[in-house]
Amino acid sequence: MKTIFLLAALVRSSVANHCSAPVWEGGSLLSAGESCQRKNLKGAWCQQNAANCATCSGIWCDVQTEDDLVSDNQKDGESNTASDADVSPIQNGAQDDHGHNDQSDENLEHENVDSDSYDVCTGRPELDALLRKSNIAKVSKIADSDVYTWSGFCRAVRMMDEIGLPLELGSPNDDNKLAIGAANIASLLAQTMWESGGEAPFSACDENNYTGKPDAACTQRHDGQRYDSLVSSTSCQVDPQMVMTAETHASWTLGPMQCVPGTITEGCCWWGRGAIQTTGPHNYAQLQRNVVGKLSQLDNVDLCTNPEAICQVDELKWLGALYYWTSVVQKEANFPCSLQSYVTSGFDLSKSIVGGADFATGCGGSVNNGYWASTPHGNVGRLGYFNDLMEAMRANGLHSSASSGQGDFECDKAKHSEEAQSTDVCMQCSGEENCYVHGWAAPCMETTRAFCSNTQNSVWCGATSNADTVVDTQANEDSDVGVTESDKESIVDVTEDGGGITSDSDNVKATDKHASEVSCTELQADADTGHCQDFLARVANILDIPVNEITSFTSDTPNVPVCSRGPDGTFATSQGGLWAGVLYKVCTDPLQKPSFRRKRNLRGRLSKSHKA
Repeated sequence: MKTIFLLAALVRSSVANHCSAPVWEGGSLLSAGESCQRKNLKGAWCQQNAANCATCSGIWCDVQTEDDLVSDNQKDGESNTASDADVSPIQNGAQDDHGHNDQSDENLEHENVDSDSYDVCTGRPELDALLRKSNIAKVSKIADSDVYTWSGFCRAVRMMDEIGLPLELGSPNDDNKLAIGAANIASLLAQTMWESGGEAPFSACDENNYTGKPDAACTQRHDGQRYDSLVSSTSCQVDPQMVMTAETHASWTLGPMQCVPGTITEGCCWWGRGAIQTTGPHNYAQLQRNVVGKLSQLDNVDLCTNPEAICQVDELKWLGALYYWTSVVQKEANFPCSLQSYVTSGFDLSKSIVGGADFATGCGGSVNNGYWASTPHGNVGRLGYFNDLMEAMRANGLHSSASSGQGDFECDKAKHSEEAQSTDVCMQCSGEENCYVHGWAAPCMETTRAFCSNTQNSVWCGATSNADTVVDTQANEDSDVGVTESDKESIVDVTEDGGGITSDSDNVKATDKHASEVSCTELQADADTGHCQDFLARVANILDIPVNEITSFTSDTPNVPVCSRGPDGTFATSQGGLWAGVLYKVCTDPLQKPSFRRKRNLRGRLSKSHKA
């Protein structure tokens, strides 16, 4: 008998001791005991102990907490099993009009969805009813995920609304407000489905090591720039002593991402996390300052000291994605017109093309490339997810009218050309900043037009000070973008002694004479030279030259990151990272050293800045 009691106690303890999310019902926060009874469980890390649960802004539910609730319920009468049956048909497997079971046992096994979090998602009753009836939790694959939860998504949506960064769900006076909200949520979920796992949606929170590199935690960017170099004056401080291991990783990878002091991954704790991967110290600081820091429910979370919290707290897995969506995607110049066109055309993507992309593709471009008109990677898969979600809602009664009662808003596609899209982002720059690069942590900068034009997803915002009259043609040697024939005629060479001015043709004739003076060296990147600045310093020492006299940087290994010229047109300001074990070739050419740097003045005269 004693054994039976002991086993019962152990079972009871294992069931009672858990970390539950606070539950809101009817606009009020339920008591700790009631929230514990709902068992709206936080993530696995949060379940380990009470301290972790507190970090996750959860409620640590132990035997005493639930005993208190049972005692209170007994005072009110008999067991409320019968009354529970009347609370929500979803809890009891009721079928909707199409015979679908909104909360099957399979869904509950993964989701642990309580009636409140499933019934109330966005806070818009009509929209929430549509999401529930269409079983979007299942169609989106969230209900099948071991990493993400539908209740976490819904709570995150309401949190964003609470801090004044709401999803676009349609204006109250808009006849198509339901369709607008549904389409926007479908687009958001479609993008997060792909971003969080590709063909296996919502299977990852932490970035997976898909390159198989030992330093993947430092960067997997195509340009090789390290994540910890994505900083600004307001970013999180990079702590080289920070130790961190990813919460999730795919079975086909080498293992979870890690950052460990004294190794090749020292300081590399800023990999992508969340439904739309938040990456780099700048973006983590933005999320902390503009979202997390404004939510009292997340008082114990500091992403600058624990970026992994994004994958430890259910709501944070979504908040980064929602923050990006509401502050970047929804603010794209073409977003409102394209969304409205998609809805009023009867949900025809081909009729929603504005600024070079349809609604779903444009949102994907903003997410994947930071640019509306840039087709995202895996667009076929993203579109497939979007169409599945929209078809599910249309099958459950979603429709639209041909006209929209949005009052003063007019969707004039002629006003939303790709050119208009470009100039709009320049409003975010100030002072002498004349170049905007979509997707960069600090997108505004002051640079030359040639450098800006040669940078992927960039927008030239016009001249400031003498930036348009004096051009560093070190960048122009790679491209003549933005330089007319008349401009080329005024390009002159300035020798180091300032004594003579020669034409381009004279220097071209002299190239062969100096070919023998070109010096090169080859060096393999390692743990100490994984960043461009470290690698270039070592190479410059070998060549016995200043870093700014390096003129080329290449590798015979295909598809590897290389160092490129920085904002000043030389390698002295180069940023980015390299792959360990790859052999790189670096050269210096006397004809292309700074002493021969060419500067252009629109009046054909030397600028005052020609002397060193």
